[in-house]
Order: sequence, then structure tokens, then C-alpha cells
Amino acid sequence: MERSLREKRIFENRPLVISIVKRFMNRGVETADLIQIGMVGLIKAADRFDESYNVKFSTYAVPVITGEIKRFLRDDGMIRVSRSLKEKAVCIKQVKEEYIKACGCEPPVEELSRITGYSTDEIIVTQESVLQIESLDANMYEDDLTLQEKIGSTDDNEEKLLNRIALRKAIKELSQEDRKIVSLRYYSGLTQTATAKLLGMTQVQVCRREKKILEILKKGLT
Repeated sequence: MERSLREKRIFENRPLVISIVKRFMNRGVETADLIQIGMVGLIKAADRFDESYNVKFSTYAVPVITGEIKRFLRDDGMIRVSRSLKEKAVCIKQVKEEYIKACGCEPPVEELSRITGYSTDEIIVTQESVLQIESLDANMYEDDLTLQEKIGSTDDNEEKLLNRIALRKAIKELSQEDRKIVSLRYYSGLTQTATAKLLGMTQVQVCRREKKILEILKKGLT
């Protein structure tokens, strides 16, 4: 029986999972377990991929698979962050917050490097190493509900449902490019840098566009 396009993508990109897993070996986790988690990421990528992204599936899948493995290692407590790394992270965070207040968007890695004196590689490694455990607003379910929406509460479920309906309506009224940004950032969980790469934009452009999109969506909820 001929495989569906989804199944074909998963089958043909299994070697991609292996190549990504190699980056996370020797961290006290069995390779088989990492491969299993990587396959979960590959399946999620196959389920969420949209041809309108105008990129190869493998290009889209890499950050999704990588993110799935990182979340597993982080939530399982396997990533240890040294005190010096934490101190460096605090410095970078403070510089980033000041930059956002002044410019209205996140600073490029090169600008963080210039201000802090750290190399771009140091900044990237530091930021990846001290990522916070996924928040309640992180997308954890295949139906695009956030964890916060899934938990809900006994007295505000109706309001949350109405807000969700209004939000979906507001998203549909966005331009095609803006919908892509929302999908990549909030449903696929990609970073601004990864989103920019997929859409042929700069990280700064994505940051500014995302800020405007959020303002539009907030108005749609009022």
C-alpha cells in the first residue's frame, strides 16, 4: 500500500533524527531514548508542516526535533548549568531587557556580543543552556490548545472558550505572512531566529512584525 505524504516524510527523515541525536549523546541518557524522543519531534513536525512555508520539510523539522530533545533533557534534569554560566546568563538577560525597552524588539546576537563583550558562540550556548522549563502557555497538545487552556479553572472556562474563538477569528483575518509567523512561533514553538530563517527574514524583522501582530490580536479580543 502506498504511504501517505505524512508517513513518507517520517520514514524518509528518520536518518535526520539520528544525526541530531548525535549532538546530545554522552549526557547520561540512553541513545535509544533520545532517538525515541527525536522521533516524537519528527512526527510533530510532519503533523504541523505546511507547504505554504516554501521550505523543505527537513529544514522545518530540524528545530522541531531539536527542541523536543532539549525539552526532554531539560525537564528530566539532565542539563546542569554551572554558576558561572548562570551569572553570564543574568548579564545577557539584563542587557537584552534594556535593549528591548529602548528599541522595542529583541537584540540580534551580534549586538548582544558587542554590548556584553562575550562572543556570539558564548551567548548562544549560554541562552540555550539556561532556558526555563516550559511555561503554562507553552503548546503541549496536538489540538493547538495551550497547557493553561487545558488546565483552565472552574469559574472562567466559558470566558476562556470565548476568547479562544475570538482569537482564532482574529488570526484568520491576518495576512498570510503574519499567519505563518503566528504558526511557527506559537504552534510549532520555533524561536524568532529559526522563524526568520524559514521565512527569509531577519530576526529583528520577525520581532517587530510579531509585536504588531500581538497588538492586532489583542484588539481582536477586546
